[in-house]
Amino acid sequence: MTLTSLRVFNDEVVPGLEAPIQQPIHLAEEIRFTHDQNDFTIDYIGLAFLNLGELQYQYMLENHDAGWVRAKAQRSARYSGLAPGTYLFRVRAVDSRGLRSEEDASIRVVILPPWWTTAWFRALMILGVVGLALSAYRWRVRSFRRQNQQLEAQVRTRTAELEARNEELDAYAYMVAHDLKTPLFTINGFLNFVKKGIATGNTERILKDLERISQATDKMKGIIDALLLLSKARKTEVALDRLDMTIIVSEARHRLASAIREKNATIIGPEHWPAALGYAPWVEEVWTNYLSNAIKYGGAPPRIEIGATPGSDNMVRFWIKDNGKGLTTAQQARLFVPFTRLDGEVATGHGLGLAIVKRIVEGMNGVVEVESEEERGSVFSFSLPAVEGFARNP
Repeated sequence: MTLTSLRVFNDEVVPGLEAPIQQPIHLAEEIRFTHDQNDFTIDYIGLAFLNLGELQYQYMLENHDAGWVRAKAQRSARYSGLAPGTYLFRVRAVDSRGLRSEEDASIRVVILPPWWTTAWFRALMILGVVGLALSAYRWRVRSFRRQNQQLEAQVRTRTAELEARNEELDAYAYMVAHDLKTPLFTINGFLNFVKKGIATGNTERILKDLERISQATDKMKGIIDALLLLSKARKTEVALDRLDMTIIVSEARHRLASAIREKNATIIGPEHWPAALGYAPWVEEVWTNYLSNAIKYGGAPPRIEIGATPGSDNMVRFWIKDNGKGLTTAQQARLFVPFTRLDGEVATGHGLGLAIVKRIVEGMNGVVEVESEEERGSVFSFSLPAVEGFARNP
């Protein structure tokens, strides 16, 4: 018996390096198919018999056929749809007398599995899945670490804010208690004088004492109003509009008319102001505070210059210059801290004024600044957005 040819999908296979057989099939020991070459035919013939027409053939594909397949005179065996694996094809001949061929013709048949079912691919898949799982785990760990770091940073920031608020509240509690205590003592003392005046019928004395009581209540009201304004500046968002700075400065000067007369202060300012944006009631408070300080701590008599300078950063800088004693660098650093009072006779009051100025100016997208030298006076300023190129708040 001998094998004569091999066909795949009924096309004869030519032996070669890329073919299922690398040499003629009767010399080959193995046929190697890819998973998609699963329809093949093996041709064979019995040569040792004289009368080939009387030969009957039997073949079997071990690991597939349950037994010998009787092919009668057919000299080919066809298989299709085989699963990947290793098989052994055998064929033999039987003549009319029942004699079998001395040796069966045989060849090993290997059908390779598709690459995605191979062990190496499965190993790569497992490694890939493990790698993805590890990457996902590491990413989650890094994500949790970043979140923890962010939370820790937020906690630190919030803690610092709370500590700062607590310091403010401690300073406030001490200073407001101290400053409210003085007018309360004044009120209590002069109430006793009023009682005595009523008893003696001294009307003139009673009126003087009531005036002192009125001044003390005004001072208490000023402290309370300043605290309320500071609280409002922290919480309120305002729409910024074009400011009429001429009217705003005039109103601030009107509110301080009594102090201006008392101190014989001179205020020099421009007739026209550059256009800026802000919230007029708050800007009036800024001017009132700056002017009040310049009158209170200026020279004798106070000489005050006010003005404005447009900047190249779409901001307008409004400033006030006094002829006072000036401030040290350390004093300047503490000016805008809430509930902070400078040492010595250079400052009095409840320590809220400049802190309010800072808060409300920052609430209008602005900044506050101070420039000062000892014995050369001070320049206080606040900057607000210019009208050009400004996107109005919704």
